Amino acid sequence: NLVAASARGKLPSRAVAVTFDDGYFDTLRDALPALMEYDIPATIFVTTGNPGEPFWWDRLCYQVLNGTQLPSRLELQAGKQYYSWTVNHASHKNLRRLLRETHRLCRRLPIHIRGAVVKQIEAWSGREVPNDVRALTPIEIKQLAAASTVTIGAHTVNHPTLSDLT
Repeated sequence: NLVAASARGKLPSRAVAVTFDDGYFDTLRDALPALMEYDIPATIFVTTGNPGEPFWWDRLCYQVLNGTQLPSRLELQAGKQYYSWTVNHASHKNLRRLLRETHRLCRRLPIHIRGAVVKQIEAWSGREVPNDVRALTPIEIKQLAAASTVTIGAHTVNHPTLSDLT
């Protein structure tokens, strides 16, 4: 293990630590076979607050950037605040700006209000996030943990912006 080798002063030159952040399903589906085949040790840092569900930022990104025509106006209520955007479908730059602004808004909201805002955006776009763009389930985390080259690490419950916490 890299930490133990470092503590003994036996860290190989050009050593690397392989980590995976957030605990996405594709870590199990796509990365684990390669880790096992090449005997690569890795640590997978998982969140536990939304097992088997997409993360809010993936839901948001999918609603704004993927697919077909969107309604020309997005109006949101976040708690007692109201927000609105005019959407120019022809401009990818405009959609990226909309994503940046809605992401900036959502990341600072309390979790329950953020969830309500993302649901409003999903209702506005009428799209569903594909089933494989999601966090691992508890059973899938156990499958990863059973692999000889994998260590599971904690990565918070709900992936808050840590600098916003007291």
